[in-house]
Amino acid sequence: MRNGRRAKRAGRLNALRAELDELESLPHEHRADASARAHAAEERARELGAVDLQMRAQLVQADAIARRGRTAASARIIREVNRWAQEYGHRYLLARSHRHLAALIRTLGDYPTSLEHAVRAVELLDDDTPPKVRIDHDLMLAITLARIGDFDTALARCRSALHEADRQGFTDLHIALLNNVSYMNYMAGRTGDALAAAREMAARATAHGRPLNPTFVDTLGRALLAAGNPREAAGVLEAALRRIDHHGGEPDALADCLLTLAEARRALAELDLAHGSLDECETLCEARGLAEVRVRVHQERAALYAAQERYREAYEEHRRFYAASAALFTSERDGRAKIVQAVFETAEARRDRERFRRLSLHDPLTGLYNRRYVDERLPELLVHAARDATPLAVALADLDHFKRINDSLSHETGDAVLVAVAGILEASMPRDGFAARLGGEEFLLVLPGLDEPAAVALCERIRQLLHRHDWSGVTGGTPVTASFGVAVPEPPATQVALLRRADAHLYAAKSAGRDRVVSDPAAGSGPAEPGAGRRAA
Repeated sequence: MRNGRRAKRAGRLNALRAELDELESLPHEHRADASARAHAAEERARELGAVDLQMRAQLVQADAIARRGRTAASARIIREVNRWAQEYGHRYLLARSHRHLAALIRTLGDYPTSLEHAVRAVELLDDDTPPKVRIDHDLMLAITLARIGDFDTALARCRSALHEADRQGFTDLHIALLNNVSYMNYMAGRTGDALAAAREMAARATAHGRPLNPTFVDTLGRALLAAGNPREAAGVLEAALRRIDHHGGEPDALADCLLTLAEARRALAELDLAHGSLDECETLCEARGLAEVRVRVHQERAALYAAQERYREAYEEHRRFYAASAALFTSERDGRAKIVQAVFETAEARRDRERFRRLSLHDPLTGLYNRRYVDERLPELLVHAARDATPLAVALADLDHFKRINDSLSHETGDAVLVAVAGILEASMPRDGFAARLGGEEFLLVLPGLDEPAAVALCERIRQLLHRHDWSGVTGGTPVTASFGVAVPEPPATQVALLRRADAHLYAAKSAGRDRVVSDPAAGSGPAEPGAGRRAA
């Protein structure tokens, strides 16, 4: 009789595991509706005393409520499951909870931390992981890699997953993967490839009777818009928004659709309709806490005002855009942990560990350090310089009239110029110094061991190198020059104060005619020759 009870319990456990396997592998568009089934599965697991299955059911519920906009509640559940899995060493639940954390944090705009969790989610999977789950984890890692600019690695992962999904006959996963291939190509500026993948996605979905979910619709609309088809883009988005469940789907997907529709309507000069789409998008962002999308709403609203020649309102909206961007950056920086600090156990993780960390600290275009690295490293150098009474200087460098290069030659030429300048800066750095790209055409040189005159002299050498560089193969001979603002720490020696002084000197260099190095009047040994970019106070 006891053996019979054991067999009955084992049968119920196996049935419950099979149901959880199915729930974890649902197509993305059906996951928002899985909460009730997952709750019932959790109750059955509790009756059977299977805590790990309870946790799996809770993760399915967390995913469902996140897709309905309840981000904070979802995060609490996922964090609790993650802590339990760590305490009891449950690898599969650790992998699944990291995957869900990666997705959740990505919607909040914190891509480096999302990458951390996506890497962990892949490396914790065992060889017997169901194929759909493995593809799902690989896709999440590809998405986060694309978000930090490593498009080639991301697309390679997607292509491998596409092959496996096709081999296994996973139609819904195949469609999801095509969506991501399209959007990654769009992000990388490969418009033709983006549109081709989006049309293939739509055709495959139609052939198999699968309606496109909001995320996929937005991808198709954005690809059409980038390819110069705003009318078709608006039609696709309007038709989809009429049938989409406005309470379901990815938390940011519906907002993205509305934002893309606003852009398409602006391109069609339907400006009042565009404002209406933005109003609806902004309301949704407020309700769901979509900080990253809301930043882009401010940017698009400014463009709309400008198109209506409402320049004062456009200016004010630009101010809101920059303020929101700064707030989002601060939130990301303050809330994120170090990238992938744990020691990985698998061979793949050991190979990728340092590469993933490098990606999170480097600018994907130039290979220089990025602002994230500056925020980590410069405060440490300031402390060391003050403690050891050693010199330290910084210089902000800004390329002169860079917009003209982008507008008159091309953005591709502009990117090539940035790469070439980055090479000159990196080759000029003294020992322990480094160059970073802060964004656009602005660079920062951090120079430990150099006082202000030495830093001025170094910047002057770099300025002259730019003059002597052969630009014929990059710009067709159009010269590239830069302005520099040099500063050294003064009490209180903070990063903000130091960079503010360097920025003031850079502004002075721009105001004085560009193509020169500016520092405090006492630095250096006298003005350079006329026309060579002499220093100005």
